[in-house]
Amino acid sequence: MGVKRKATNADRTSSKRTHTVVPSTVKLAKDDEDDDDDDEYLDASKLKWKSVTLPDRVGDMEGLMGFEEIDGVAVEYNDILGGKERIVKFKKVKAQPNKPVGATEISADKTLEEKKTPVLSEHELKVKAARKKKNQERDQRKKERKKAAAAAVAAASAEKNTFDGLDELKDINAPEWQAVCPLSDALLHGLKDLGFSTPTEIQRRALPLVINGNDIVGKAATGSGKTLAFGLGILEKCLASNTTSTAKNDKTFATAPAPSALILAPTRELVQQISEHITKVSRYTSINIMMITGGLAIQKQKRLLGYFPDIIVATPGRLHELMTSDAEGLIGWLAGTEMLVLDEADRLLQDGHFKELNEILDMIGQNRGANDDDSDTESEEEVDNDDENLENRKVGRQKRPKNKRQTLVFSATFAKDLTKKLSGPKKTPNGKKKRSKFISNTIEGETNTMAYLLEKLNFREGTPTYIDANPDEAVKSEITEGVMMCDAMQKDVYLYFFLLKYPGRTIVFVNSIDAVKRIARFLQELQVPAVAFHSHMIQKQRLRTIERFKENESAVLISTDVAARGLDIPHVKHVLHYHLPRSADMYVHRSGRTARGADNGVAMILCAGNEFAQLKNMAHKLDKKVKDFKTFEVEPYVIKQLTERVQIATEITKLETQLAEEGSKKDRKSNKSGTAGDSSLLRQGAEDLGLDLSEAEEILASSDEEEKKAFKNRKFRDADGQALGSNKQRERQRAEMQSLRHQLKSLVATPVMTGLMSSRSYITSGIVNIAQQIVDGTAHKTFLGQTNTTALDDAAKSKRQKKKLIIKEV
Repeated sequence: MGVKRKATNADRTSSKRTHTVVPSTVKLAKDDEDDDDDDEYLDASKLKWKSVTLPDRVGDMEGLMGFEEIDGVAVEYNDILGGKERIVKFKKVKAQPNKPVGATEISADKTLEEKKTPVLSEHELKVKAARKKKNQERDQRKKERKKAAAAAVAAASAEKNTFDGLDELKDINAPEWQAVCPLSDALLHGLKDLGFSTPTEIQRRALPLVINGNDIVGKAATGSGKTLAFGLGILEKCLASNTTSTAKNDKTFATAPAPSALILAPTRELVQQISEHITKVSRYTSINIMMITGGLAIQKQKRLLGYFPDIIVATPGRLHELMTSDAEGLIGWLAGTEMLVLDEADRLLQDGHFKELNEILDMIGQNRGANDDDSDTESEEEVDNDDENLENRKVGRQKRPKNKRQTLVFSATFAKDLTKKLSGPKKTPNGKKKRSKFISNTIEGETNTMAYLLEKLNFREGTPTYIDANPDEAVKSEITEGVMMCDAMQKDVYLYFFLLKYPGRTIVFVNSIDAVKRIARFLQELQVPAVAFHSHMIQKQRLRTIERFKENESAVLISTDVAARGLDIPHVKHVLHYHLPRSADMYVHRSGRTARGADNGVAMILCAGNEFAQLKNMAHKLDKKVKDFKTFEVEPYVIKQLTERVQIATEITKLETQLAEEGSKKDRKSNKSGTAGDSSLLRQGAEDLGLDLSEAEEILASSDEEEKKAFKNRKFRDADGQALGSNKQRERQRAEMQSLRHQLKSLVATPVMTGLMSSRSYITSGIVNIAQQIVDGTAHKTFLGQTNTTALDDAAKSKRQKKKLIIKEV
């Protein structure tokens, strides 16, 4: 044990005896007759004190000359005279074998602390554990932030070396890209890293025109590379202008260079996809790309805008919110944008949707109009009614050069007729059915499918260049389209059959959020890795769901049409239309979630008999016939076996729903009375979704008031007509649910017998040798008697069952 003392001037000038400096009430004792004989006390003046070196900045602090220290001694304090004086004793510490000096005291202290530790209740232990976990998570977040900051610093310091190495990229071999248009070495290297060695058709035709400055309306199937068709052109022009942002440098919106491009898209997922693709391909440049969407902190987005990004990718809603709260000239800055891109423009410009977009176009158009020759055409009345915009126009007139904006419009569908509901085919005045082609190869005139774009957008060139990368088809040719005819009450069984027969990453589209929740729950009971995705989920929840879907190659995503645009998830093998889409263009976008890039995929429709007229109408709008869809054979014997499983899973989900809603009612009543309700169901739900409890409470609080009211007034009754909700009733339901789960588990573990196996007693008999299939590893893991196959292979073998599809028209 070490001891320190202060050495003062008094020590140096008084007697030879050196002692520790203590208050006047403290006396030093060489020995104490009352202590045990075993204790060996030492004289402080005879100890070998060691001087401690002090830093120069300490100086002479009121007579303090320095510190001295010594090891191997212990200090005891004894108060006398009622605490008015204190005796300080120095005692030699006896070292114990195999123990360091001071170990005895430490052990004694720990024992004393353990004795003094109070006994905590179970509730206190849970609170303490939760607080400890929260502190650990906070410390972990701090470490991650520090690590991210260190990585950013390292990346910044290595940035110079990264760009210095670009000289070696001049010899990069990309003849097919160079044949389209000359691209910089940095972009070619980015394309090489992403594995894009060959441009797609839309990229080949659009990229030269984008770089040349032409206004473009481009149509191409989903997954065909539209993002890079305009993204590469924007990046190349941005590099050529040499106006990329480097640092803030105390600039303001009035003095900073305007962004090179403003890209608008209808969904958060699509904005994220565009931003990621452009960021990845521009990784060897200093171009700054910013993403603006709802669901994220608006204050942070305002702060990031202060760094004046070169390219902005945004949804209209959040961008409109930022612009209407403009206090620093954001509108005037955005008005100087050189390029405007509308991706999935048919959705953005659809009547009754995205009214914010029209206001955004008006705001940036008005501010930019002050720089154009025709700015005087604006009426004085409009100017007087908007003083703020007038001030912004003055700023634009003084600061910004005269420059007109290039406009690029892209989508997979442009036919206005496709956005209408599938209510039936139109008829001519003489009563004949009117057949309309999917697209028109010209956009001139007022009667074609592109006229509404000319009405809504003010193109610089008057009439933009129109590019149609797939004039003869609405859906990408790599997508195999099929249909499974089924009874309306058996859609769940046919869906389960398809997922069992063809395992793989699959997206199932439905038309309502209630259907999403119901289907996801009963599939999970059937041990299918299903996750739900819909518009009522907060942004953080959406991102987590997509990550879970990407991580599992056999995952199934149950989604509304919010996922029909913008989700670029690789290797999605199947898209299932559980419900027919409300419009033909949505069918195109849904189906485009598979066969991304050079992959192939299957788009399957589950069609009930009462939906056949709607299916036929959709095919008519897409310039197809129902017989063009592949049909899949389903054995009735197999469906009969799977029906029992689906019925049990459905019953379990119903019981779960009843228990959850009764628990929620109890919690609400407890909260009204001021007591803490049982929130175990909420905690369990949050845990299943990977959310914090506070996030789950936020989702619950954001529910629609009408839904809450309807939920509150619901009454549940058992088979005898008695109201549910009592503890005894809930216990009975839980027991029933547990019994059903055991039964379902047994059924799921049992292989499904196919027609070939229904009358066989031995697995080695018959036409198919099942034992040999098992040995070879070709046997299907669920359907006994069938080999592993894919939906693509079975679709290629499928024969069109015209008789099954000839249904009497209404």
